[in-house]
Amino acid sequence: MLLRSFPSRAGDTGAAVIASAGRVTPQMTSFVSEVRHTPGIAGVDPPIRSRDGTVELLPITFTNTGHATRAAAAHVKAIAAAERKDGLQVELSGMMFQSNALGNHEIAGIVIAVIVLLVAFGSCSHGAGRVMSRSEARRRIRVDALREATERNGRPKIFNTDQGMQFTSATFLDELSGQGVRISMDGKGRFLDNIFIERL
Repeated sequence: MLLRSFPSRAGDTGAAVIASAGRVTPQMTSFVSEVRHTPGIAGVDPPIRSRDGTVELLPITFTNTGHATRAAAAHVKAIAAAERKDGLQVELSGMMFQSNALGNHEIAGIVIAVIVLLVAFGSCSHGAGRVMSRSEARRRIRVDALREATERNGRPKIFNTDQGMQFTSATFLDELSGQGVRISMDGKGRFLDNIFIERL
């Protein structure tokens, strides 16, 4: 229906997050204008300001979806890079702005996940004559991964997630609470909520 009724607004969406210090600067105005006039961009919605007025969220709608957004996204990234050189603090959010290459942190995370899976499933099949249920094994993997992450990286003050069942299980929430971590969950279907939490 969206595609039929509003074809120019049916593309993928991303966002620009700008540190604004409560005022509009020439760099912000220039950035928004250049992004609006980028081929492949359907529109830039009015900014959403954080409660304290220091962050502006600019929703960006592309004319296309998936890989078809790459050229426009690359152009927006170039605009953001140029404005950063002029002092604008801007970050881009959305799958179209992510690179396809895996960095060292991602590779390390995958290796750790594989090790945790091997240990967990090894203990499922060889653990003292007791076989864990599939759901119990999944809960254990999530909690073990959380413990390992907090041991390696320190305990976060806030843990923000979506409302997926892996994050709403009592076992997972109890582990976070037991470590004294505040729990924050995005509203249903509100991926943009995460941007504000990341900036705290």
